[in-house]
Amino acid sequence: MTKKGFFSGFDVDPAEMARRLRDSLSPRDHAMNLLLHTLLDQQLDAIKRTLRNHEEAREAEAYRLDVLDTDPSWGGDHDGGLDSLRDERFWRMTFQASAHSMAAVGMLAPFIESLFVELFEGLKTRTEIKSDHPRIALKSNKRWKPQFYAEYGKEMRGFAMGAVQLSEAIDLLPFLPHELSKSLSALNKYRNNMFHNGFEWPEATIANFDEERSNWPETWFELAHRSGKPWLFYMTPAFCAHCVTLIEGIINGTGQYLKERGL
Repeated sequence: MTKKGFFSGFDVDPAEMARRLRDSLSPRDHAMNLLLHTLLDQQLDAIKRTLRNHEEAREAEAYRLDVLDTDPSWGGDHDGGLDSLRDERFWRMTFQASAHSMAAVGMLAPFIESLFVELFEGLKTRTEIKSDHPRIALKSNKRWKPQFYAEYGKEMRGFAMGAVQLSEAIDLLPFLPHELSKSLSALNKYRNNMFHNGFEWPEATIANFDEERSNWPETWFELAHRSGKPWLFYMTPAFCAHCVTLIEGIINGTGQYLKERGL
């Protein structure tokens, strides 16, 4: 209606109203508006609860082993079968940790990848890749896909590199967690090794991953040894928690980017 209608005495500027509404939203609200068809919080909550359950089961198994180790009947030829029972529980705990670790990376790595895919799918309608960025060399149908990156004018495949490069190409990277590149690299290399090789990896793969671990915080992975050499690698609870925090940082950082740029 005009001034002579129901809103007499008020000048209503739709653009100004839209700006005020946009400014009133939190960064997370902005990011969620980009992901309207996803139940992101519910998915993340399911991941958190599963990780927590796994950690509780792992602690319980370790406790049962500790109880056996302190049993006064331990030792000698007549320990009532405690020795074989201890071996059984030790190997159960060892490979249970591997199973939990595979489940963790199986939830976290695809979740983060799909999150970036959806974010960039929305962002490509609101912003542009810098015209002088190397990513321009990619075919148009690959430029906004984080599974690809450009290197020396050639198309390369790799999610960790692609997500970081695409974030850089639209000036999103400064808004994202500062350990993004390192975190994605560690998570995806571990995911690939576990899903392609199972719990026990080939010797060369073990050696390569063990060497790469020097590039990441010591708290991210722990390992079991056999014959004095690295054998099994596990995601630590600390790294699982770090990945959950990383997800929150990606969402909030993207929302802050949208808010500050009025996108």
